Amino acid sequence: MIGFIVTLFIAISLGVTDFSWDSGAVIACFILSGLLLIAFLLWNFKYSPVPLIPKSIIKVPQISFAVGSLSFGYSAYMLTVQFVSIYFQIIRGNDSINTGLSLLPIIISCTLSTLVASFITKVTGYMKPLSVISGVLLCIGSGILVLLRVEESFSRRVGLLIIVGFGCGLVFQPALMSAQMLAPDEENGLIMTNSYVYFGQNIGVALFSQLGQVIYTETLKSNLGKVAKSGMISEAGFSIDLISLADNTGLLMTLSKNDQLIIKSAFMKSLHNTFYFSIALSGCALIFSCFMSNVKFPVGKDSTESADDTEEKQC
Repeated sequence: MIGFIVTLFIAISLGVTDFSWDSGAVIACFILSGLLLIAFLLWNFKYSPVPLIPKSIIKVPQISFAVGSLSFGYSAYMLTVQFVSIYFQIIRGNDSINTGLSLLPIIISCTLSTLVASFITKVTGYMKPLSVISGVLLCIGSGILVLLRVEESFSRRVGLLIIVGFGCGLVFQPALMSAQMLAPDEENGLIMTNSYVYFGQNIGVALFSQLGQVIYTETLKSNLGKVAKSGMISEAGFSIDLISLADNTGLLMTLSKNDQLIIKSAFMKSLHNTFYFSIALSGCALIFSCFMSNVKFPVGKDSTESADDTEEKQC
């Protein structure tokens, strides 16, 4: 599994930086990662005496749907945070501290909605509806981020970020608790289920973050190349390698305001492409949420008590 992940990320990194996507090195890494994944699956499910992913967990599809809901939903959230940060740094010209402060709306709304989800689950016992609502809000929130422009008021920037944060906060506990409620009745069943959930969440974030970076980098190079050939910028702008602006945005400050606006618009088009990708991830989270189990959390118990009861049952 580690070999599959490493070679896959190497292939993506090489395609973005040093090699073209149809080069032998990139293709070889993709093929090798696929072969390693097949080898892992054969070993894990057929030959391994102690499988990393037990068959008993895979045989309960609702657990995998919960993992998919959490993985895609959290990935959409992290992708938004990643590229909204680029928006504040490049388009708005903020430093690292002000960029962090500008992200407070999405962080605070995510925290508050997590508390709301915990309260609703504890009082009503419902988990699946919260995950479905989360998927809907993530789709809406990711979609309206496409409305983000170079010149944007403070109130609009705050408003556009709140929905994504609130949607993400609703998926954390319902998805995890839904998987825990369906954990196989065997030794270490709950522990392995938790590991499966967190593994799916983290590997999803790592993979989709890389793919988002690929989308951003490749489209940015294309957009800046079009700007360089369009003749819309001044002679001072032609003296700068526009492609290098993707790595050294400080050069923007040396250009005229008109040139900065044209180049920032090219950056915005690439950022919009990553938001479209986030919409796709949010849609996948919504689909997986719809197929989660309808099991309800025992009303009157918190998650710790429920986990203890499950452990006692397994013992």
